[in-house]
Amino acid sequence: MSAIPRILAFVDLAPRAGGSIISLQLLAQGLAARRCPENGAAPCYRLAVILNAANPAVTRYRDSGAFAGGVQTIGSRQGLGDAYPALVEQARSSGALSRLRQAPTFKAAWQSAGMVVRLAREILPQARRLRAVLARQHPDLVHFNDIVPVSRAGILAASWLHRPIVCHVRALDPLTWFDRWLTRRVDGFIYISQAVADQQRRAGAQARRGLVVPNAVNLDDFPSALRPGALRQELSIAHDAFVVGSLGRLVTWKGHQVALTAFAALTQQCPTAHLLIAGAPDVAEPGLEHELRELAAQLNISDRVTFAGQRDDVPQVLATLDVLCHCAIEPEPFGRVVIEGMAARRPVIASAAGGVVEIIESGVNGLLVPPGDSAALAAALTDLWQHPLKAATLAAAGRQRVETHYTLAQHVAGVEAMYNDILGSVGP
Repeated sequence: MSAIPRILAFVDLAPRAGGSIISLQLLAQGLAARRCPENGAAPCYRLAVILNAANPAVTRYRDSGAFAGGVQTIGSRQGLGDAYPALVEQARSSGALSRLRQAPTFKAAWQSAGMVVRLAREILPQARRLRAVLARQHPDLVHFNDIVPVSRAGILAASWLHRPIVCHVRALDPLTWFDRWLTRRVDGFIYISQAVADQQRRAGAQARRGLVVPNAVNLDDFPSALRPGALRQELSIAHDAFVVGSLGRLVTWKGHQVALTAFAALTQQCPTAHLLIAGAPDVAEPGLEHELRELAAQLNISDRVTFAGQRDDVPQVLATLDVLCHCAIEPEPFGRVVIEGMAARRPVIASAAGGVVEIIESGVNGLLVPPGDSAALAAALTDLWQHPLKAATLAAAGRQRVETHYTLAQHVAGVEAMYNDILGSVGP
């Protein structure tokens, strides 16, 4: 590797501080610490990043010190849905058109036309803005921190500048005809799980290079010294409560309703049970927290449920729990919270779908239950409450699994392998 730092430009236009933003910051910390073999004092990389101006993580990124090349922002509607004129919205929601859109031929034509409109109204203008920002950074490689459908404008911009492109695929999303065309302009795909890699290939992605690099945690963030007392006091949770936790954005597919229903069944057996739900409402479903609170009231468990909102102290939240539940009702691309819970030495019960089944061996380092099966989840919770030695054994094995498979050093090495392959093929 050259002693001259390679300039890496990252692009993530997510509107909120979700999993991709957390993962990117960890990766940046690891890459910024890398030193070149030819000169141990010289950094291997100079990092720059472009973020959505609406993302509250911008300040945290600027304070991190990892981005010597700067933290730039750009306005973006990513994650906020399409904005249509009133007449178009009225037509889209009309009953007749809704029925017609179910016909396969019309549906395909409708989606193709929609992509053309979106290309003209949103993607191309944003691509031109991104090209201008990227041109000022002079990157050796541009790393898009999410799937092709949300990186369309950036991929166009980087390809116009003839820069090598990496796309970090973090979701199980379909690809349009335009997305499949864009995949030909990507030099390398990094998949966060084998489940994602398989799904993207089935969707028609044409990858010159593809590599599965699982997400990671910084084990230093999860020391054994973390104790539950302070946060339980802050949240008015009894010190001797059996605390079940569910962490993640408040979106329907994350399955908080399953957690509530299963927890209600647990309370029939466990008199000290308490449920802690940590996560912010998603912009796509702003009313979901109210619906979940109503469900808790219907289940007569409101006094045993705490909605903690967005928390930036995830290790401390996890240390407060006795059990972590991952309750997604749809396949999870990876399941960052799962390895975080395992790193925090907490037993994890998770939905058996998507990337999660690549992490947990049920009965060995955690428990798996069918997605959406609140009865199975309730049974697993009751089992761990009744058998604390089993819970401790699973927790210890979970921590060991993270130490051997999901460390930051392993993650950085995997990403660097992709960089070296691409940059080696294009020269300095």
